[in-house]
Amino acid sequence: MMELVDGGHVHNLSHSLRARCRRAPGRPSYADQIYHASLVKWTCQSPTSSDARAKHFKRKLVDAEGQLPGDRPGVIHVGMDSAGYLEADQLRHSRNASEAAAFEISRSHLRWVYGNYFKIEVTTRQNEALAMEETAARFNVGQHRTRDPLPDRLLLTDDDSNMQRGAY
Repeated sequence: MMELVDGGHVHNLSHSLRARCRRAPGRPSYADQIYHASLVKWTCQSPTSSDARAKHFKRKLVDAEGQLPGDRPGVIHVGMDSAGYLEADQLRHSRNASEAAAFEISRSHLRWVYGNYFKIEVTTRQNEALAMEETAARFNVGQHRTRDPLPDRLLLTDDDSNMQRGAY
């Protein structure tokens, strides 16, 4: 519907669609008559949004670190959505790296944080209701010599042939 209203669709933007239409007989997911449609699309790069996302990342680190044992090195995975908008994703990645570097370990032996960024892809292909791309970024926490225990690994797939590092 967004492609029809806009003449195309930019997946990297957020969208809000309001439409008044008549549902197609026997196919309620389709409209056979559109009376009115309004589409708004945007992206958010505000400092307030960036600060909120960085604080959320830090809260996830604090919560997860409290679950780690205190007698061996540990890692944390933090999954995050990615809009796919390059400037916003790079800023988020940079802020996450800063938060991880400044993170003060309380009782665990946290060594590595893995940021897994997930970008949802909208698809109309049959038998593929949800598709996504994943990138992974690793952040060293504190001063240590512990090697990265999970180099080049993604959370959702074992196929690392298309692995991308860092933010989109």
